[in-house]
Amino acid sequence: MFRRTGCFGVAPGVRNTLATLFLILGALSVLLSAQAVCQENLLRVKNSHTSGHLENIVAIDAGWMHFVALKYDGTVWTWGLNSLGQLGDGTNRDRHSAVQVITAKGDDYLSGVVAVAAGDYHTMALRYDGTVWAWGRNEFGQLGNGAGGWGRFCNRAIQTGLHSDSAFLGNIIAISAGHEHSVAVALDGSVWTWGENYFGQLGDGSNYESHLPVKVIAEPTDSSEGIIEISAAHEHTLALDGWGKLYAWGWNEFGQLGDGTNTSRNTPVPVSSPDGSGLLSGVISVSAGYYRSYAIRESGSILAWGWNRFGQLGDCTTIDRNVPVCALGFSKKSGGGVSKIDAGFEHTAFLINDSELCLLGRISILRHDSKSRTSTVIAQEEVDPVHCKYFPGIVDVAAGGISTAFLMDDGTVWICCYANR
Repeated sequence: MFRRTGCFGVAPGVRNTLATLFLILGALSVLLSAQAVCQENLLRVKNSHTSGHLENIVAIDAGWMHFVALKYDGTVWTWGLNSLGQLGDGTNRDRHSAVQVITAKGDDYLSGVVAVAAGDYHTMALRYDGTVWAWGRNEFGQLGNGAGGWGRFCNRAIQTGLHSDSAFLGNIIAISAGHEHSVAVALDGSVWTWGENYFGQLGDGSNYESHLPVKVIAEPTDSSEGIIEISAAHEHTLALDGWGKLYAWGWNEFGQLGDGTNTSRNTPVPVSSPDGSGLLSGVISVSAGYYRSYAIRESGSILAWGWNRFGQLGDCTTIDRNVPVCALGFSKKSGGGVSKIDAGFEHTAFLINDSELCLLGRISILRHDSKSRTSTVIAQEEVDPVHCKYFPGIVDVAAGGISTAFLMDDGTVWICCYANR
């Protein structure tokens, strides 16, 4: 029976209708409108519990049409589209201001969290004790609780399991949420994945989805430090080891794995160097986006590969790449010094020297009319130059489906309203 709260499923016969409805709702949803403050070209996120602004935030991430924020006290706050429970507040109501995530028991807020991650329609949290919690869409088992199936989702935080005997995943130090799969790095450097696996994005050597975490097959490497950073995207995954070498697996139609081919992989392969003659090295941070990938090198320069229809790779072309290329268009504009990359759907956000926010690709503009209290989404296709705006004090950035959020050093969160102005 259909219920409004808790973890449940939808009858298979209505799956396609509901999926279409959810997509329509996503396209029409206004993440922040009447309950947001529009200051010049930006929207400041509000706190629905206090009617004031969301404050004391230390980390943010973006899903398709929702956002998640981690507060300094270890609590988790979300806002945006909530059709599949991805906000974790016990309802399926869209939220125009931030709400606090609750646990499956329903009588307690999720706390003790040290990291958060947003997938397209599900959200993850890592607690200080190394346990992983998740909520939202669970059709392919991306919540990792052993359940799955047509229409399944959970609108409260539940703990991710490891085995069918009710043991839970532990000793985790990093998490990432993709389109329909989830990834975690353990203290020993091993990588665990769960959810959809049609293109091999779980990296376990199979193409079968898993409703519980499975261990990624290790790529032979001289590194004794194991994996230190992971990034999951739309059917592919990136993993960075302690020596600055990068590995990828999953879907590869657009070259997003960067191994010089367009062949999908169900086990990790090393990413090639830009000239294709060796392996990429000297990487310090990575970001996987829709059908494309990015890496920041020690020099602060950017490499990109994969889907490039709207110039998202920043090489001043619209040609897909299956080996890394330098983001020349971006570098000419910014002069390098990139400290953070986050890839959204058709655009990518870059943070330069903790003061300048740049957007590249097909940028969606949320144009707000304060008189009529309405918002209109306009898409503008750009290849070069990138759109940059100086924001002193910016410390983090999160690119979503059509919107971009950024975190300031005073703990406030803002949404790009006119992204290309």
